[in-house]
Amino acid sequence: MKRKQIGKVSLTYLEDGIKKEYRDSAEKFLLNFFKEKPESERNNDIEKLLNNKPSWDLYYNLVPQRKHILDWYPFDKKKNLMEIGAGTGAVTRLFTEKLKKVTALELTNSRAEILANRLSDKDNLEVIAGNLENFNPHEKYDYIVLIGVLEYAGLFSQNKKFQFSADYKNIIGKLDRFLKKDGTIFIAIENPIGLRYFSGAVEDHYGELFEGIENYSQYNGIRTYTKSELKQIMKNSGFKKNELYLAYPDYKIPQLIIHEDFIENFDQTSLSSLWRNTDMAHPLFHFFSEVMLASQLNKEQLLSTFANSFLIIAKK
Repeated sequence: MKRKQIGKVSLTYLEDGIKKEYRDSAEKFLLNFFKEKPESERNNDIEKLLNNKPSWDLYYNLVPQRKHILDWYPFDKKKNLMEIGAGTGAVTRLFTEKLKKVTALELTNSRAEILANRLSDKDNLEVIAGNLENFNPHEKYDYIVLIGVLEYAGLFSQNKKFQFSADYKNIIGKLDRFLKKDGTIFIAIENPIGLRYFSGAVEDHYGELFEGIENYSQYNGIRTYTKSELKQIMKNSGFKKNELYLAYPDYKIPQLIIHEDFIENFDQTSLSSLWRNTDMAHPLFHFFSEVMLASQLNKEQLLSTFANSFLIIAKK
């Protein structure tokens, strides 16, 4: 295990190391960018980059709307939080501003280093670079956050046969051991039968039309979950108190977070722009009007079933 200090942030590399790292096209730039100054001193520079038609990778890592997935939640400022799969820290800054202590676990060294440099002025943040399987904290957490992480559970499962009905148990079970008795888990994830996947968006992880709709016939350890599957996952994992929220247009760059019980009461005309299919990362087809189908689904009280993304907040 190796440690180093980056500004006020402690960065720890777990002994397992990462032999093969996934890198997107923006990571080299972001590391140099935040080595010069932390994010808090680069707001004008970030705004200029975002206004200059950046690549999707750069846009996704810098766009401030990422934090809307949880900036509304009333966190207790006296408590601590662990973020699993923190990436380059697009949402982590929010947690450092709302909580007493934040631990950010990121699988790859490169992203962990970006994160540590990005938030190097935060004295309540520690960054861990390594695999969840090799992480054994000396404390338990009040909050645990997984944003865009649960879908990869099969890749880290001990079950090498990729049986998705069992793969999630490994990651949820481990997190349960890290959670305090009255703690809360937050999971943001896409819906395999989200409206966008019917109307012409390719499945985000496989780049294929209808992959999620057809229940992942090419399953290789990565998959998302429907509303009923997600609720059942949490029940099976011992979390009896589950609140499901819908993220529109999705959890990645959300404009609206709404509890499933209230979506049918919204004026669908005012929400029409949120149903339109947008995908900056993949080719996009338009088979029909998402807005018109959303209106039909609303009549049948099915909008929540076909939301593009979910946020579930779970307690024991």
